[in-house]
Amino acid sequence: MPLELALPLDIVRRIASLLDTSLSHHTLSTLLLLNKDTYEALTPLLYRRLSISGPSSNALLDLNIPTDASGNLVTLEKEIRESRKDGTYFSPESPWRRIDSLRHARHVTIESLVSEPTSSRLLNTLSASTSSYSLFPSLRTVELRPTALDEIRTFVPPYSRSRSKPQTHPFLLLLAKSANPTHLCLSFPLVPSKYWEEHRDSTLVGQYQLVARLSRLKDDGWSGLRSVTVHNVVHQLLPSIPGCINTYHFSPHILASPPPPSISAPSPTSPPSLITAPLSSSPLPSATTPSSASPPSSTRVTAILIRGPKSVGQPGLQWNYRAWQIGQSIKSLFPSGVDASKVLEGTSWRFIGIRNHVLTKQWRDDDDESGVGYEEVEGLVRDCVKSGLNGDLPAREGFERSLVQDVWDRMTWVNEDEKDEKEAEKGNNVNCQACQRHGDEDLVLGSLNGIL
Repeated sequence: MPLELALPLDIVRRIASLLDTSLSHHTLSTLLLLNKDTYEALTPLLYRRLSISGPSSNALLDLNIPTDASGNLVTLEKEIRESRKDGTYFSPESPWRRIDSLRHARHVTIESLVSEPTSSRLLNTLSASTSSYSLFPSLRTVELRPTALDEIRTFVPPYSRSRSKPQTHPFLLLLAKSANPTHLCLSFPLVPSKYWEEHRDSTLVGQYQLVARLSRLKDDGWSGLRSVTVHNVVHQLLPSIPGCINTYHFSPHILASPPPPSISAPSPTSPPSLITAPLSSSPLPSATTPSSASPPSSTRVTAILIRGPKSVGQPGLQWNYRAWQIGQSIKSLFPSGVDASKVLEGTSWRFIGIRNHVLTKQWRDDDDESGVGYEEVEGLVRDCVKSGLNGDLPAREGFERSLVQDVWDRMTWVNEDEKDEKEAEKGNNVNCQACQRHGDEDLVLGSLNGIL
């Protein structure tokens, strides 16, 4: 029997807003289920930021959406109104309450993908209809976390003789068909710098497939996408999406060691930063904001983030590898025969902290294998990228030589220690437009078990 609500709904909404701000979502969901009035009042708040985590989210999207006599999906608004009238809205068998709730989602964080069977069933239902049907009409930002990215990278589609069969995970296609966000952010997993080569070797498979699958999002339905931010870049191939501001945050060096007896909260102005976190794929606390929660008692690792000249001598990739990464992110948008002028419309690139995770040394000598001078990295990378674009792009069919300078002018280079000041001067928001993270906040340290 529903409980009587002693407080006015406006007071309940105020309490719910405070719970949402403090991230007390479990308590908020309990309050929402108090009765039908609180459900109606608080659903928009609870579903505004939606987290999807693989199997646990299967039930949310396991929707049996009816069709009319012509095979088209029934009208959403009409069916929701009818279900409220006849009392089936809150029935466990009815899909309308869940569909109605999804319409409030403005931000979706995808920790891991919804299963292939569940995604395929809903995708086939939506694809078979000639009517337009958006499950997430209010969605503006999407965040793909490390596990989800790895699942997209390693997805192996079922064998098909048809070349037109989609070759990406059906959940990604489902998102492309049922939403049209404006901002996307991607986060790669991280490991301590001394294992960066092992990490690269263990994730080589599917790198090009990952980039191709992400690059198709606009053509598959995300026509409104305007910005893409890629976090935690070390060795990965970089996705680049046309018509968007593509921003890349290169990860600082990361050391790992047993935690010292006592770790005091780091000062925002005193690198390097000490972070204690479980040896797993859970988010790390901010590098400059101490965590209020006590670390778990399981195996822990102290992650030390080293930025700037203090990173000299730390294990990392060669500077020309960084130049290759950046060059590939640009060239991938201009295959032979493409209309380069059209691709450049609304497209730009921002590279933040390109010296991060590069093998450097204090002074330059003749042995580049042992690194290059720290202060030389940016100049070497930029010169190499510019030379490569000048030599490669004009050789491609449909690319006029005069456009090379246009490409170069659309590239912005920002040092890690200068990004706030420079970007603020330009009036740019230095926070990620999708997840609102600032720089390398909430880094994710991946499990080392798979590469040791």
